[in-house]
Amino acid sequence: MALEDATERELSAHWSDPTWRKARAQAFFEVRRLHRAFLSHERNRMRFSLGAAIDTIQGKAPADTDPTIVADAWDTLFFVIPLVSTILASQPHPICALIAVRACAAM
Repeated sequence: MALEDATERELSAHWSDPTWRKARAQAFFEVRRLHRAFLSHERNRMRFSLGAAIDTIQGKAPADTDPTIVADAWDTLFFVIPLVSTILASQPHPICALIAVRACAAM
């Protein structure tokens, strides 16, 4: 299938193509590796930002908190949640899928 043929591309089932599935899986693993490296490198900063996000969700952040700090806390949470929920949802134990669903629902 030629990528230039937009109609054919949009009507095809990409997930049934073995080459596409392999590329998708490889991309997922590379993104996961990148996230892990970043989180490892920025461990303390990310822990602080995630704590701020939790405080914000729970309504514990001071009312006069700089909106930029709140936005950064949300960005940190959104950076971590897709990775966590994807990994947990792919695990065979039902509690992992439940945790993933609840984590996404908390957003």
